[in-house]
Amino acid sequence: MPIGEKIRRYHRYHKRYEVDWDASLEASFQDFTGEVQGKVINFSVTGALLHLDQLYIDGQHLIVVQHKPKLNLKMFSPEGVLESRIEIRWYDRSAEVNTFQVGVKLIDIIKKNQEVIDRLISGL
Repeated sequence: MPIGEKIRRYHRYHKRYEVDWDASLEASFQDFTGEVQGKVINFSVTGALLHLDQLYIDGQHLIVVQHKPKLNLKMFSPEGVLESRIEIRWYDRSAEVNTFQVGVKLIDIIKKNQEVIDRLISGL
């Protein structure tokens, strides 16, 4: 079993919902800010599973760097845009879908987006 699967099973404290939302991950490095586009595959109030084509922006890796960038995720849900600072908890390469699977912790999602989250969860 891949390490990502073990971590996902261990850390699920809140119900996860299967979704298919576009997402934009913004990374602020010491000397520049950039974005990478992806998909949100599942979502809970504490975390999400992303599919990203790459784990770097302008040659800077999002994970394997001396000074980790500040990360902000925008998720484009049917009820509106959800935005949160995030921490990458794990990642794995998926040969099935030819992307990186990235597990993230949503740091301040509830504070910023409570109304949108309530509408989303009631509809899921």
